[in-house]
Amino acid sequence: MNQQHELIAEVFERQAKRREERRAFLKFAGMSAAVAGAAAVVQRTAAGNQVLVGYVALADAVSTFDRGTANTALRELLPAGNVPLIVVVDALPTRTSGKVDKAALPWPLAQPGDEPEHLSPTASWLAEKWTSILGTPVEGPGSDFFAFGGG
Repeated sequence: MNQQHELIAEVFERQAKRREERRAFLKFAGMSAAVAGAAAVVQRTAAGNQVLVGYVALADAVSTFDRGTANTALRELLPAGNVPLIVVVDALPTRTSGKVDKAALPWPLAQPGDEPEHLSPTASWLAEKWTSILGTPVEGPGSDFFAFGGG
């Protein structure tokens, strides 16, 4: 096989792996009665990092979804680097075809001014870097960088 064919085979292999990761997330998210729908999308942070984001829409306003439990279960199903950042949304935007409109999903998750006010100057500086790398806001001084996809 020549070099071009090897590159094409590698691209198809990577795409197949991404589809499997998305399927695992969607299958897991669908196991909960509280979940009305889910989508997995690769997003790009301000620092240029690619982040796999799993969007979950709840069935109704009173439903709850435990991200910690979901992360733990997904870490058992997938390699650590392939566990998506889970984001709960009110609803999944759809196109006229009925498919999820991935371009309309919220991103970036962190907005200017989202930083908690009770952080020290050093922690604020670190929170700014965190947000740039992971695309998620820091919730407080006890937030775990690794639980939000850092590694």
